[in-house]
Amino acid sequence: MSTHRIVSAGVVLAGAALAVSPLLPWAGARADVPLLGRGLQVSVLGFDDATGWFVFGAGVTAAVLGVAGMLSGRAFTGFALVPGAAGTLALAVFLDRPGRLIDLSVTISGLMRVRTQIEYGWFVGLAAAVVVSALAVVALFKRSS
Repeated sequence: MSTHRIVSAGVVLAGAALAVSPLLPWAGARADVPLLGRGLQVSVLGFDDATGWFVFGAGVTAAVLGVAGMLSGRAFTGFALVPGAAGTLALAVFLDRPGRLIDLSVTISGLMRVRTQIEYGWFVGLAAAVVVSALAVVALFKRSS
């Protein structure tokens, strides 16, 4: 298998991971109540926000460009840099405003502690977007050499 097909296949896989990431939790809140010995956790999926739909579209676009690159040449794979960078930017925008989705941040000493956090699905999306972008750059440089 040639190098450009391997890079294109990597873009397809990373694009698919990027498209699937909105199905996973991106943000969450956890409330611990020591008196009850229990906690409550609420998660927000990527699709619960418009950003998740944008990331989904970027992932599908990257995967399609990867398939086109596998079938015809590296140039199409290099174009996956655009949805990869757009997905990274969208994830950064989500990180700037998760408070719209979960705006709990309370501590009552000894009674309750509520904290918000970024969940693993957001990191999966970020890793996939970075991999798509990196592989697209590799495809562009392999094309020019």
